Amino acid sequence: MIILRVACDNFYMFKNFEVDFTYERKSNHYLSENDRLFTGSRIKVRKNLIVMGANVSGKTTFGKLLCLILNFIYGKDLSEGSFNIPSARYDKSKDSSFEIEFVLDDMAYLLEARFHDDNLHTEKILRQKIYKSYSIQTLRKKLTEGEIIETYDAVTNLLNIGCKSYAFALSKKTEDLRKKIGFWFSFSELPLNSSTYLGETNVKLLNDVLPKIDNSVISVKRLTVEGEEGESAKTKSYQITFKNNEVLTVPDGDLNQCAKRLSHGTFEAIDFLFAFDELSKRKGYFFYIDERLSHMHSELEAYLIYQAFSKKSFDSQVFFTTHNAELLDLNAPITSFLLFKRNERGFNEVVYPSEVLCKNIRNLRMHYENDYFGVLPDYSILDKFFEERNND
Repeated sequence: MIILRVACDNFYMFKNFEVDFTYERKSNHYLSENDRLFTGSRIKVRKNLIVMGANVSGKTTFGKLLCLILNFIYGKDLSEGSFNIPSARYDKSKDSSFEIEFVLDDMAYLLEARFHDDNLHTEKILRQKIYKSYSIQTLRKKLTEGEIIETYDAVTNLLNIGCKSYAFALSKKTEDLRKKIGFWFSFSELPLNSSTYLGETNVKLLNDVLPKIDNSVISVKRLTVEGEEGESAKTKSYQITFKNNEVLTVPDGDLNQCAKRLSHGTFEAIDFLFAFDELSKRKGYFFYIDERLSHMHSELEAYLIYQAFSKKSFDSQVFFTTHNAELLDLNAPITSFLLFKRNERGFNEVVYPSEVLCKNIRNLRMHYENDYFGVLPDYSILDKFFEERNND
C-alpha cells in the first residue's frame, strides 16, 4: 500500500490541511529509485520518509490522523478506542472531512468521507488503473473521473451507521480490496506492540543484534516448556541474559512488563528490531514509527533508520518521526524529509525542503538549524517573562 496524498479539515489540529507525498524533482540517489510507483512508472512518491519538527509541531498527531483513516478503510468502528472520530474532531459544531489517495498494485483509489455530529454523512471511493505513461497530474485527473466503487449519503440512505465506513464495513464491493490493505503504527505515547509479533525470526534477530547495541547483553533465547510426553513446546516468552549473570524473563513476549529493568535505549531497540523484522517480511505495508528511537545515540538512530530504508520491500512505505536534527545529515535524498510546524493560529502545517531549496544547495541540517524553513518555535516571547523574574 502506497499513500500518495492526504487532505483533511477539522480533525485534530489540521485545518484545510493537505500533504502530497509525490514529487517531480530529479535525484541520482539510489534510494530515489525505490520511489518509482512501480517499475517504469513516471510517478515518484516518497516511500522512505523522515518527518521532523519541534515538539508539539504535529508529527505524532499526523500519525494519529493516518492511523484513523487507515482503520476507517479497514472497516473498523471508530466511535471509541485510542484513535476515534468523536475525539479527533476539532470543532464539534462543524463537519469534519478527509480525502486519501492510495495505490494497491497498479490501481489508484480515492476515498472521500465527511462526518456530521460524529456520524458518517457522505462517502465515496473511486478507482483508476495506472499506466506507465501517466504523470501524477494525469492520474489525478483520471481518478476524479474514475469508476465509482461505492457511494453513501446519510440523507438518501436514511441510515445512522456512526463512525465507520459504509464502503468498507457494510458493502461487499470492497471485500477483495480490504484484504490487500496492511499497516503498522507504533506511537511513542502508547505501550510497545512487540508482544504480538514474537516468532523464531524475531528471537534470532534479537540474539544477533541486541548484544551489539547494548554490550551489557550476552544473549537472547526463546523459552520452551516440557509437554506430558517429554516433548518441548515453544512459548511466546524469552530470556535476556546479561554479563552480570542476571537473567531477565519477558513473559509472553510482553516487553512492557520489563520496562523498569531495561534502559530506555535498549527498550526501544528491541521494539524497533521487531518492527524491522516485519518491515523486511511484510510486502505492501504502510509503516509509521513515531519517535521510537529517541533514547538511542544519534548515530545509532540514523544507522537503524537507514537500514530500514534499505531493507524494506519496493511496494512498502515507511515513515519515521524524530526531532533529532542530526538525522538531516543522513545519506538520503532531500525528498526523504518532511518538516512540520505550528502556524500562528495553532494549526499544523507541512514544509517540503525539496521544494524550498534549489538543487545546488547542500547542508540541509545547517538550513534547518538556522530556521531557513521557518519551522522552529520562537521562544523569544519568553524573554520578557524571565527578565521580570530576574529583576524581582
